[in-house]
Amino acid sequence: SYIKDVSNDDAFTPSINSLSIYPNPFSENAIIKTDQHLTIVNVELYNIRGQRIDATKFIKQSTNEWNIVRDCQLPAGIYFIRCTIMDDNKEIIVTQKILLN
Repeated sequence: SYIKDVSNDDAFTPSINSLSIYPNPFSENAIIKTDQHLTIVNVELYNIRGQRIDATKFIKQSTNEWNIVRDCQLPAGIYFIRCTIMDDNKEIIVTQKILLN
């Protein structure tokens, strides 16, 4: 996993446990969830080559939970979920690997 803090304030750096994606691997749907005090503002899916995949739907369930709905055309393989997360006024980018069956 890769975590990038894009703010100037070093007071908070999210841990790998700040973002959960389950089940992993997944086949139809998966859930992206953060700690209660964090807000997910954007989710993107990338293939192993770093190309953004637009075919998958991300449905906002709450401020800290989103649902991944797989497009049937998306082949099985390794992908990366890139989430933009807000902690108060601080933007954090968290990337995690996910496997699609």
